[in-house]
Amino acid sequence: MFGLWGFLQRNYEMYYPTPVPKSSRGDQDPIIRVGVLGASRIAPTAMISPAKTHPGVVIATVAARDHSKASAFAKQHGIPIVHSTYQALLDDPAIDAVYIGLVNSQHYEWAMKALEAGKHVLLEKPSVSNAREAEALFRSPLLRGPNGPVLLEAFHFPFHPAWKKFMSFVDSENVVNAHAT
Repeated sequence: MFGLWGFLQRNYEMYYPTPVPKSSRGDQDPIIRVGVLGASRIAPTAMISPAKTHPGVVIATVAARDHSKASAFAKQHGIPIVHSTYQALLDDPAIDAVYIGLVNSQHYEWAMKALEAGKHVLLEKPSVSNAREAEALFRSPLLRGPNGPVLLEAFHFPFHPAWKKFMSFVDSENVVNAHAT
């Protein structure tokens, strides 16, 4: 029974996390202000709820194709600012990063526009629709340089302790690359 209780508790906490106070610890650890592109169903689980549990991340704004939907989404999730367009969100100088949870066919376009605006990008999976877009996006010159924005596809497993333990067993010096068939 304890296993079932733990399962239920973890799932409850995933959807209803305990918020932590937001605080910056100076220039070394500033608050990251995130804008959400798209009032999608995945955004609360993938970005909004986790941000509530981290003191250095604030979901500051949202934009959606339908402004009324964005306003309702913002009210439901406690997001203080609603932008009228995706571009207006990207043009907001107070936003450091964007989470892109749009339909897949729009990922490439808006990720490139976000990078061009100098925003860090967390891109929901699949990141793009084809290999050409993936090549252009992940090898973009915009990502180069010491202060270039970070582009990350929303795969969570590389940050999980179990994955790190698994990878400790792989002799990475002898693995050049691997392909799934």
